[in-house]
Amino acid sequence: MAEAENLFSESWHLVAPLRLVLRPDLEVRRQIFRGQPWWVVRDAMNHQFFRLRPAAYHFLGRLDGRRTVEEVWKDGVAREPEDTPGQQEIVQLVAQLADASLIQSERAGDSLRQFTQRQRRRSQQFRMQALNFLFLRLPLFDPDPLLTRLAPLGRAVLNRVGAVIWVVAFVVVTVAITGFSGRVGWSAPIALILVGTGVSFIPGVPHIGVDPELVLYGVIPPLLFAAAIRTSLWDVRARNDSILALSGGLVSFTVVAVGVVAWALMP
Repeated sequence: MAEAENLFSESWHLVAPLRLVLRPDLEVRRQIFRGQPWWVVRDAMNHQFFRLRPAAYHFLGRLDGRRTVEEVWKDGVAREPEDTPGQQEIVQLVAQLADASLIQSERAGDSLRQFTQRQRRRSQQFRMQALNFLFLRLPLFDPDPLLTRLAPLGRAVLNRVGAVIWVVAFVVVTVAITGFSGRVGWSAPIALILVGTGVSFIPGVPHIGVDPELVLYGVIPPLLFAAAIRTSLWDVRARNDSILALSGGLVSFTVVAVGVVAWALMP
């Protein structure tokens, strides 16, 4: 039997007389998670997944739409008292499934209510996806086979000698990129950022953490100084309007845009 605090519920009267049944179009499969069996219910219409304990799933499986929730619960207590969920768990389960429109009852208005909930949920989900650029999904590959093959090479490189090689390679690549950027007229910091971003996607590259204060006080000032001494005052005066528009207008527009999006997304 369920724990004593979950055996009875003061909200039991709200679900006890209902005659419920799971939607027939749901997909159910068994899953082992952390050594424990679970049942996963997939709603293909809304692309949602719900994980249920075996006891909760078996209880839902006995709901046929003809018997009430209380009748099914009492029958379960009589047959399998140790594996039947308590009233509090059943109330929470029914509330979650009803909110997700996964169950049906004999009430005539349920179909219309479920359809309205689905349409409202779809509209909200589409609006959230349209406003959230992080929703963009890119297909990735499983790097485990490649990393397994490169493991011997990684052990040979990731040691003291390998650390010296990494440092030397870093200095050489940085100097080479900086010199090449100066010849073709590119911005050296931007080129270094692009190359560093590309290198970070190479499997086996060690993760290096840098203190933000070190970057703020030790990296940015030399970069700004190097860029400043190579800047022509005549070019600054000639592009005064563009500089003021970007440093003032663009920054103000970005702040306002971020504020409006945050206000629209956050209640």
